[in-house]
Amino acid sequence: MSRKTIFIDESGDAGITSCTSSRFIIAAVVVMSDNDAELISKRICEFRKLNGLSEHYEIKFSKTRKDIIKDLLRFVSCCDFQVYGIVVDKMKSNYKANSRYSLYNSALVELLKTIPHTSVKIIIDGEAGKNHQKAMASYLRQQLIGKMQIDGLKYVNSRSMDELQLADVVAGSINRYYSNQKDAGEYVEILKSKIVEIMQK
Repeated sequence: MSRKTIFIDESGDAGITSCTSSRFIIAAVVVMSDNDAELISKRICEFRKLNGLSEHYEIKFSKTRKDIIKDLLRFVSCCDFQVYGIVVDKMKSNYKANSRYSLYNSALVELLKTIPHTSVKIIIDGEAGKNHQKAMASYLRQQLIGKMQIDGLKYVNSRSMDELQLADVVAGSINRYYSNQKDAGEYVEILKSKIVEIMQK
């Protein structure tokens, strides 16, 4: 059986002061094989060409025109992937986080627990040194004993990985759903056939 890959990105922030966002979202785009991941990347590359975007253009929910975001979601809908998400309402949540890192870690573990028991590699948007990556992998393995076998974890800048750009768009789409914007539900509606579970905490 092919090993799954989980691409992780977030929307909002994990800060716990009054100056931070009211919601924190982590999204997971799960693909069943390296071939599926490659097809997603090829599809996004093709989308850039068809829309006159530079091959180096980074598609981000917060910075890309929303009509392009919707078109991208439709364009990749033929690819095989699943969506999981967790939405933390920081005003109501039961998480007793004493730092932004403990909130992020707790939410990430909770999210990964919803993905069926399997062998996975995890790719997280961001940059981190080897020691931090090893520490995070060790932490997740301890928290997910009997739930998930983590065969690899690394941080990658989304600018260099199309699959992480899709995870960013998915996270932004989920965040938008809980906003008061007039198009709030349109992105999740496009994604509905891919969504397995979105938890609220």
